[in-house]
Amino acid sequence: YRLHVVQQVEAIPELAEVEIYRCMRDPLYFMCVYAWIYEAREEQGLGSGFLPAIPFPFQHDIIRWLERRLAGKGAGANGFISKSRDMGATWYSVLFVLHQFLFTEPFIAKLFSRREDLVDNPGDMDSMMERISANMELLPPWMLPPGWSVLKHRGKNKILHTRNKNAINGESTSKRSGRGGRATMVLGDEVAFIEKLRLLLAALMQTSPHIILGTSESANEGEEYIEYYK
Repeated sequence: YRLHVVQQVEAIPELAEVEIYRCMRDPLYFMCVYAWIYEAREEQGLGSGFLPAIPFPFQHDIIRWLERRLAGKGAGANGFISKSRDMGATWYSVLFVLHQFLFTEPFIAKLFSRREDLVDNPGDMDSMMERISANMELLPPWMLPPGWSVLKHRGKNKILHTRNKNAINGESTSKRSGRGGRATMVLGDEVAFIEKLRLLLAALMQTSPHIILGTSESANEGEEYIEYYK
């Protein structure tokens, strides 16, 4: 189906507007048809490298759950993702951020993780920002913001939209993080491993109504994450 859609738009360029509308309406359509994940290992005969981001049912559920968080208010506007390895929680969370960045206005995201290089490390597909940037480079040109270029609009800890003020910003991992500008959504990864998490969250809560925290559960840095989760 992915190949069929690409061939259709190549044959009839006017269909690009239809595809943009379909993607705008549903992040799962966008992911199934246009997004990619990167796998360095050979996985169950599926191959390695860039693979189509076609979700399993539980990955479908997490996208719908994220949609409800962004539509929610109060406690229902925030959420926690308890991660196990190789289930794609980080991948599908950052693809959701990419969808909102491309198709929702206004939208500003803040991303943070247990180490700064896991937030943004150009060329490293383990970093959240690079996963988003790589997907943008693989999208058909008609789906990108007009005139978007990785050289002009992709900086360290920053991806900028060309048509509006949308942005994806990477945050350093310290108690002073999050004290800058406001954001539509904050996405934290492996937060149970962040020292002095309570101070970081206190700062972030002042800047965004939607805070999503994903992590492998651990008490290595203390029990602040478990206490906040409860």
